[in-house]
Amino acid sequence: MKPRGLMLFCLAIMPLAALMKMRAHAAEGATTSTVQIDHLPIAFAEAGKSIPIEAKMQTPGRGVVYLRVYYRIAGQSSFRYSDLRPSASGFIGEIPASVVKPPSLQYFLLALLSDQSVMSMPSRNPYGQPFEILVTAASKSSEPRSSGKPNELPAQTTQPKADEQQENEAPKSISPQLFEKLRQLESSMAEGEAETETPSVAATSDEGPILILSPEPMSTIASDEALISASFDPSFEVEPASIRIALNGRDLTQEAEISPFLVSLNPGRLKSGEYRVAISATDASGQNIGPVSWRFQVEAQSGGESETAQARKLASGVVFVDTQHEKFNNVPFDHNSLGGNLEGQNGLLSYRADLFLTSLEDRAFQPRHRFALTAGVPTLTVTLGDATPYLNDLVLWGRRVRGVQARFYTGWVNLDFIKGETVREIVPIIRTIVDSTVTPNDTSFAVIRRSTFSQSLLGVRPSFGGKTFQLGFMFLKASDDTTSINPDSADSTGVAPRSNLVLGSDVLLALMRNRVQFKASVAHAFVTNNTRLPILSKDSVASQYGVELPFDPASLKSWIVVNESLTPLDPTGGSGLAYQMGFELNSFGHFITAGYKQIGSQYVSFGHAFLRKDIRGFYINDRWRMLNNRLFLNLGLERYRDHFDA
Repeated sequence: MKPRGLMLFCLAIMPLAALMKMRAHAAEGATTSTVQIDHLPIAFAEAGKSIPIEAKMQTPGRGVVYLRVYYRIAGQSSFRYSDLRPSASGFIGEIPASVVKPPSLQYFLLALLSDQSVMSMPSRNPYGQPFEILVTAASKSSEPRSSGKPNELPAQTTQPKADEQQENEAPKSISPQLFEKLRQLESSMAEGEAETETPSVAATSDEGPILILSPEPMSTIASDEALISASFDPSFEVEPASIRIALNGRDLTQEAEISPFLVSLNPGRLKSGEYRVAISATDASGQNIGPVSWRFQVEAQSGGESETAQARKLASGVVFVDTQHEKFNNVPFDHNSLGGNLEGQNGLLSYRADLFLTSLEDRAFQPRHRFALTAGVPTLTVTLGDATPYLNDLVLWGRRVRGVQARFYTGWVNLDFIKGETVREIVPIIRTIVDSTVTPNDTSFAVIRRSTFSQSLLGVRPSFGGKTFQLGFMFLKASDDTTSINPDSADSTGVAPRSNLVLGSDVLLALMRNRVQFKASVAHAFVTNNTRLPILSKDSVASQYGVELPFDPASLKSWIVVNESLTPLDPTGGSGLAYQMGFELNSFGHFITAGYKQIGSQYVSFGHAFLRKDIRGFYINDRWRMLNNRLFLNLGLERYRDHFDA
C-alpha cells in the first residue's frame, strides 16, 4: 500500500476505533451502576391543586426504607414532608393542595436506604437550595365550598333586570405568572347575541378590553364545569373595586375572584338551561369598560352518569403491591411492600385511610410500617394511627406520632390535640469479647448499639381567630417510659430516660388579602436528662443555688422532673428560650420575606427533631419580577451567629 493510501486508511478507521473504545467504556460502566434518584423537577403549579411527584430509585444491592418529598411555602423557615409510595414505575406521591400557594413552593427529595445511608435530590445542600415551583393563583373552582350542598342557580326563563351596583370587598390578587399565561391565550369565541339595553364589547374581539376565557359564547357545558372567567387588557388600567359580574341578572361579584387582570367565578353546580353572563368595570379615570355579555348552555346530566359520579365520590382508592429482587456482587436482596388508600365523602362527612407495609420492618429499628385513618366534618377532624402534626415550627413540627390526633376548628375558637408514641423501645446489640489470646478469661462485652426507651408525647394548642388573625398557645410534654427497659438488666446499657416540657405561643396577622403577613412565635423548653435522679426539694434549691422557689418542685413531677439533670436550671438566663418573627410582602412586583430568630443553646423540643439551635441572626430575601414576568431577580442576605450564649 502506498504511503498516501495508508494515511487515508488510518484517517478512516480512527473514528471507528474511537467509537469502539467508547462502547467498551460504556459496557464496563454498566456493571457499576451508581446510586441515584431519577426525578424531573417540577417548574409550575396551580394554587389549590395537589402536585403529583414521581421518582425512580437506582440503589443496586440496597433497599429503600422510605422516599420523602420535603416542601415549604416560600418564606417559611421549616419544611414539611410526605412519604412517596412504591408503584410499578417507581415511587409516586403528591404535595398536598393546602400548601400550594402563590408565589412559589420549594421542595426536595430525601431517601433512607437499608444500610442507613441517606441520599437527596438535589444532592448538594437540599435544605439551602431546593427546587422551586412557580405557583399561579387558582380560580375559585379549586377551593372547597363551605356548604355541603351545591349552590344551584335556576336557568334563565325571563329577560334579566339591569345589574345592580353594590359595594364589593377589596379585590383579590393573582399571580403575575398566571396573568402572563392568560395574555397568551387565543380566543376562539363565536358571535354572541346583540344586547339592546346597553352597548357591550363584542365577545369575539381579541382587541377589546375584556377577553372572554370561559365558557365560550353559545357553547354547551356540563353542570359541574361552569367556571366563568375573563381577563382585562392591562393597558386600560382597570380599577378592581369597580368590576362587576352577574349571572342571569344576579350580581355575584362578592363570590368572585377579582384582580386588575382577571375575574373568575365558580357558581357551583348549575341546573340545565341557558345562562347569561355580564361583566363590566371602569378604569382609573372613571371611564366605563364594557359591559360585555355572552350566553352559554348547561346540558342535562343523565341518571347513569350521576350515579357513577356519586359512587366515585362515596369511595375511591388505590391498592399497590411492589416486589423487588436484586443481586449485587452475587449477594441477593429482596424487598416487598404492600399498601393503598381509600377516601370518600358523604355529605359533610369525609374520610381517608392509608396503609403501607414493608418487608423492611424490623424490631431492631423504629417502625417502618405506616397506617392512618382520618375522618371528620368541616369543624372536627380525627386521625388514628401515624400522624405528622404541624402545630408550631418551634415546638411541634412534622414529628411522627402513632396515636390519636384531633382538630376542632370554628374560625373563632380552635383546638389541636395530639397524643401517642414517637419512639418505640429498642433492644441493644451486645457482643461478648471471646478472643482469649488477648485477655484470657475476660468476660467484658462490646456494645454495638445502645438501647432506646419508648417515648410518648402529648401536645395541645388552643388558638383564637381564623386565617387573617390567629393567636395560639402551645403545650408539649414528652417523656421516656422507664418501664420499657429494665435498669438492672444488660438491656439498659447505661442509657438514662429523659423528659421534656415546652411552653410557647404564636401569633399571625394577615392584611391586604394575605399580601402582607406578620408572624411571631416564642417558646421555652425544659429537659430532664435523667428522670431517675431524685427530685430536688425546695430547701435544697435554696441552699445549693440560692433561689427561693414559690412552689415545691415535687408538685411538678407529673409535668417535669426537677432534679440536678434539668436544663436549664436557671430559666431566666435565656439559654432555654427560642423566639422568631417574620414579615412577608407580596406586592408591586416583589415578594419580600424578612425575619429574625434566636434559638438558645439549651433549647430542645422532642417534637421538632431537626431544629437548629444555638443561633441568632436575621434574613431578608426579595424575588423581584420584571419585564412582565420575563425576568426574575432573586436577592437575599442571611447572617447568623452561633454559640452566642456560650
